[in-house]
Amino acid sequence: MLLVVQTQPVLTLEPSVGYLYAGSWSPSRPAVIALTTASGQLFIYDLKQNGSAPVVQLEAGTAKCPVYCVAFNHRQ
Repeated sequence: MLLVVQTQPVLTLEPSVGYLYAGSWSPSRPAVIALTTASGQLFIYDLKQNGSAPVVQLEAGTAKCPVYCVAFNHRQ
């Protein structure tokens, strides 16, 4: 049996606002991912809707402070 390992990423998400600090996949919608940045922004990508741009962009931190973690509510 020949095992082939993919060497290139399937998709690269690169918001042009600085470093990404955290990411979390949605537990109920596998195509949705949330990412936070060093400049206090939260990006939510829905890869079924748009594979290259966030569908939601919010100021999550105060005074452009970094946001170090993100999580979805598992009770919903």
